[in-house]
Amino acid sequence: TAVLRPVWTKNRRTAVFSFVAWRSMPALRVVFIAWYSHVVRGYARLLPVAHRPPATMAQMSLQLSVLTGLSGAVTESRNAEIVMGLSRTVTKSRIVARERQIRRLEAALKEEKCLFQLDRQELKPLSAVAVGPTFQETTSRSLLKAIGWRVVAGFITFGSSYYFTGKLLTALAIVGSDFASKVVTMFIGERLFNKVNIGRSATGDGVSRSVMKALIWRAIAFLNTATISGLVSGSAGIGASIASFDAIVKTSLMIAYDQMWNRIEWGKELENVDGDGI
Repeated sequence: TAVLRPVWTKNRRTAVFSFVAWRSMPALRVVFIAWYSHVVRGYARLLPVAHRPPATMAQMSLQLSVLTGLSGAVTESRNAEIVMGLSRTVTKSRIVARERQIRRLEAALKEEKCLFQLDRQELKPLSAVAVGPTFQETTSRSLLKAIGWRVVAGFITFGSSYYFTGKLLTALAIVGSDFASKVVTMFIGERLFNKVNIGRSATGDGVSRSVMKALIWRAIAFLNTATISGLVSGSAGIGASIASFDAIVKTSLMIAYDQMWNRIEWGKELENVDGDGI
């Protein structure tokens, strides 16, 4: 219109032409816009889907959601990489802390081992001083133990002698001779055992000590009984039978007898470190 208005002043023909052109401008604009949109849409078909201009609001919102999802996925992958990096850092720091703790514990263990060795070295001289009898038996206790055992064992010997000989006087003779000889023998054995501390503790004689005493005493008593019984009865076979029967019965009985005396405190002399009675 700005171009055609000056022409209006020249002549009427041009004025008419200018009027027609001016009135046809809106229609030309519509035609131009339709042609331009057709060209643009044809060109858009050649572009990738992500770069095509949306024709409607629905397509526009769909493309926007696709682009938002892609950006969210990228953001999530970046966040995952960050988290993995942080977890690696935390794990490495935790491993370093554990290694330091292990080194500290190893050092503490070495120190405890050294202290343990020092304590053992200090304990050796103290243990050497503490070794020894905690008590000794008096002479009266040993004598009473010997007499008491001969009374108990005499009944067994009398029964076995009477069984194998069948004679009362012979059995009494064997028991009498056996009693006289073995009281002295057992008293001497008790005094000798009193000087040996094997199996002896603060509470008394252990079972192992009583078993050892019974076996040693049975070996001596077997020879004594077999000799006296054979001489009195006039038969070595009878003497061996009586001694064998006594060995079987009296061995376990003597262990029980010795352990019974272990519960009796009378006749025990306690000792201190220097070995003096208190």
